[in-house]
Formats: sequence, C-alpha cells, structure tokens
Amino acid sequence: MKNKLLNKLRMLLPIAAATLLMPLSASAQTRIAVVSDIHVMDPDLLQEGAESKEAWTTYYAGQRKMLDKSAAIFDKFVGTMIHAKPKPHILLITGDLTKDGEKDSHTYVRAKLAALETAGIQCYVIPGNHDFGQEGSPTQFNADGTTANAPVLSASDFATFYANYGYTDSTVDPNNISLSYVAEPVEGLILLAIDSHSGSIDDNTLAWLCSQASQARADGKQVIAMMHHPLFPHITGADLFISTYTVDNYETVRNKLINAGVNVILTGHFHTSDIAKDWNDDASKAIYDINTGSLISYPCDYRMLELSQDKQTLNVRTYSLTPTGMTAEECKTWLNNRMATIITKKMTDKGYGALASTAASVLAEAFIFHAEGDENQSTDASSCKNNLISTYLGANAWGIIDQDQYNDLCAMTYSMLDDKSHYGGAHENQTGDRNLDILSIPTSGWATYCTTQDIDISRTSGLKAYIVTAINAEEATLTEITKIPKREGFMLYGSAGTYALMASTEAVDAITNNKLVGTLVATTAVDGNYALATKYDETTRSNVTAFYPVNAGISIPAHKAYIASISSNARLISLGGDGETDIQFVEKSLDYDADQPIYTLQGTRATSLRPGIYIQNGKKVVMK
Repeated sequence: MKNKLLNKLRMLLPIAAATLLMPLSASAQTRIAVVSDIHVMDPDLLQEGAESKEAWTTYYAGQRKMLDKSAAIFDKFVGTMIHAKPKPHILLITGDLTKDGEKDSHTYVRAKLAALETAGIQCYVIPGNHDFGQEGSPTQFNADGTTANAPVLSASDFATFYANYGYTDSTVDPNNISLSYVAEPVEGLILLAIDSHSGSIDDNTLAWLCSQASQARADGKQVIAMMHHPLFPHITGADLFISTYTVDNYETVRNKLINAGVNVILTGHFHTSDIAKDWNDDASKAIYDINTGSLISYPCDYRMLELSQDKQTLNVRTYSLTPTGMTAEECKTWLNNRMATIITKKMTDKGYGALASTAASVLAEAFIFHAEGDENQSTDASSCKNNLISTYLGANAWGIIDQDQYNDLCAMTYSMLDDKSHYGGAHENQTGDRNLDILSIPTSGWATYCTTQDIDISRTSGLKAYIVTAINAEEATLTEITKIPKREGFMLYGSAGTYALMASTEAVDAITNNKLVGTLVATTAVDGNYALATKYDETTRSNVTAFYPVNAGISIPAHKAYIASISSNARLISLGGDGETDIQFVEKSLDYDADQPIYTLQGTRATSLRPGIYIQNGKKVVMK
C-alpha cells in the first residue's frame, strides 16, 4: 500500500521528484558529476531552414560555441549520466545553463534535470552571466531569415523556476540580494552555491557564505563551493587583458573563503579545463579552483568527482563528449577556425594590421592547448609557445603596444602554455588539470592512500611517500619512493593541510615488496588486518599514530591502504611510539590536544575519556 501511494504521488507531482529522494548515507563514497556552460539553445529558437539565412550565419560566425548542437549534446550528456555505471549521486551545473536566458531554453534544461532526478541523481544549479538575457541576444531565428526577440527568465524568477534544483531544502541568502544558497546534499557535506552571475558578490552575501562555511567546518563537516566565475586568475595577467575573467575583487573573495575553511571551488565561465591552486594572504591555507570547460566548446569536457567516505579525499577525473556525427578532431578544427576568425577581427579592430591574421592562428592554437589542460605535458604546446614568442612577440615585434603591455602579454603567454602561474612566491604553482587527487593530511602528519592513476610524488611539494617493506616484531620498515603505480597502497607524510597528487608523466615500474594493500572500494576487514589510526594513550597522555589491528567486519574506506596480516598478534605496528588496544574506526584523527582541558557537553571537566562527544577549545571533539 505504501509503495502504491508513493508511486501515485510521483505521478501527480513529477516536478517535485527531488523532495522524494532519500539523503545519501555519510558512510558511502559520494560521486559528483560537474558540468558547466552548457548554453542550451532550445531547438525551436532555430527554425528549420534558418541555419542557411544571413541572420544566423552572421551571428554564428562570431561564436566559439556550437550553439546549434547544444540541446543535442546536453541530451547526450544526460543519457550518459543516467546510464553510467556507477551513476553519480549528484550533478552540479556551474552556470550558463542557456544560450542567453530564453525561457524556452530554461524550460528545456529543467525538463532534462527532471529526468536526472527521476533516475536518482540530485541536481544543483547556479546562474551564470548568460542566464537572464543580454540585450539583442535572446533571439529566435526564423525560417524566412527574420529574427524575433525571445522571452527571457528574470533573475527574480530563477529560484522559483529551479526550486527543485538547489533552492528547496536549502538555506538561501538571507540578505535577499543574490541567488546564493547553502545545501547539505550528503550528510557531512555542505555545498556553498555562490551566485556570481553579475560578476560580483555583495559584501553581506560573502560574509553570510563564509559564516556558513565556518560553522560547517566547526561541526566537522566538509565544504565544497561552486560559482560561475573563476575565483582567481589561472594564468598570469589574464585579468589585465580580460576584465571579466574572474569574479570582481577576487583577492578579497579568495582570502575570505579560504579562511572560512573552503579548500575546493568548482567554476566555469572561461571554457577551459584548468585546475589551479592559490593561497590566502599569508600563504597558510590553500584552495583549488577546478574550472570546467563548456560542454559545447572543444574539448566538450565534464568532470566526475569522487568524495571519500571520510570526506577528506576528492578524486577528479575528466571526460569528453562530442556532438553526434562529429569526432573530437573535427570539434577541435572547428574551434581553431572560429578562434582564429574572432582573434583576427579583434586584432584588426585594434589596428594591428597584416600581423593580425598570421598571429591569430598561433594564438588560437595556444588557446586550444589551454582549453585541453595539462599543457606542460605537451611537446606541441611547447613548440607553440616558442613559435608565438619568437615569431610574434620576440623583441616586441608588433611595435604597436607599449613595453608594459608587451611584457604582460609575454607573461600571460608563458603562463598559459607552461600551465603555471608566474606570480612568484607561494602563488607560483602547477597542478594537474584533468586528473587530480586532492587529499588532506591530518594533524598526525600520516595518511595512507591508493588511487587509479600512477603518481609522481616529486610533483607535490611538501609530501613524502613510503611503502612498508618489512615488519619486525611490532615495528614497520618504511622505504621512501617517488613513483607509485596505480592501485598500489602507500603512505604519505607531511604537515597537516591539503595537497594535490599528480599523475606521473613517465611509465612507473611495478612494486613487488610492499606489505600494504590498497583499496579502491570500501573493504570489510577480517581478523589479522591492521590499519593506520591515531589513538589517545591515557598512560602517555599523547596521540599515537600506528597500524592497529582492526576488528573483523569494520569497513576500511576506499582509497586507503592496510596491512593484510602478520605472523604475530601485535597490539600495534609502530611508526615510532607506543600504544595499545584495537580500533573501531580507520584513519580518524581525533584532533585532541592533551595539554588543553576537555569538558562534557554539560560543561563539566572530564577526568577520564570514554566514547562520546566532548568540548575542547570551543570545538566538538568526538572520542570513539
């Protein structure tokens, strides 16, 4: 009877499907799909026959987006998500849902989101700068060659229109001045959805968002943010040449989000698949800006993220789709030609003369390398940089721009094709753009890991990697390594903080003497398994990090490593230090400071510690 009633409700209220979904358990890995700048143009806005008329061909010639294929490729993406094995739990769309804010285009998008919801995929959206109409752009192209203005969705109607895709069961901006909201799609994961469609964030809205993030972190929850505009320039000087590249006042926004505990933000807008890292003002904390390219502009990328059970590891993997009937190479050629045409016109308008068309072809090629990501690993990108610098920028060959502009242009070109910011100091870094593992090292300094890509630890500053090559009595012998094969368990050591592990650019040899077993999915422990954990020792009044025996039946999370078995019944396998008792959890630091008093929730100072929740330094501490 209950199932029949539920099915009837689903039939009566299909648009409210999101409210019927059960929250994902905190004990599971969370799979998150990310797509941006889908720019859907409802097919009815381009009537049959209009594609050959001057109105459309003139407009389309100035586009780097395959707008006429936007609905079809979004359909293909939706089908890919629904039939994926395993399916994502969540889909995040970081703005620019439509060509230019047409109501018909928004309606098309919403219908596809409903299909995803029906398939069990929770969807969350935020607006971009193309979602509320631009003067002269929300146009219908008629078969007779004429055009007509298409009705657009207003900003005031956006939250109601997309009520089930972020704006229901969430906390919306209490200042009533933005479309920002905060949701908890998964127990223990807070989503900060930041509205930057105008290019800026109001100070009051930013303060509210940061307070929400800070509270979430104080409650022991993980925070991921999403926003349409990049949080900071990914290439040196981009903000000098492209004023709308980042969110306005990005230094302030970046610092406040980082200091509030946000270390990952998902963005779009620039149509490139690029991941960059930056720091707050004193370089004490970092954030990763995962910028995802447009689905309808080569390389037509989307991201698949996997958040670990303990919410401390985020694996980023990038995939591409192409419109039906086109190969990836054809999409690349199409974008190259369009970018060359657009750049030639811009340079000609600026008076660069005959140099415009020849330089534009190389500049277009450079942009495509940047859009693809991981430019530093491409010899073709390196050749493009040398060609561009020596032929077109060498000794200020243009002779038109002043020396400062010339220096800035050279710096941006080097930065883009080296895939590296050149701001200097802590801000200068290089990350993987397409496949990256972002993880946290706890206060103990130790963690175990296992992943699906070969890792070169030398590309990550501040971390060392080890395998366990022997176990003698109650002590493990650790051997340092720099190249780790995929699916191999290993240990990491470094200062507490967030790090990114990058793929090896060279072949990695197999390891034969490693006592660690890696996990790619959650693994049920059996008798004799030992896992890394940090436990408080009452005798020594200190935290001890070691491999402890795990009770049979306890889950060892995915992307960890453990010791399968040893010949003795050791109470622990030491990394240096003593301790005892087996563990009911795996790789969980208690963040407990033995030198500070600890209190019960009733405010009484605790003289002994039993499993439960306590207060120390104004924060909750969970003792298991």
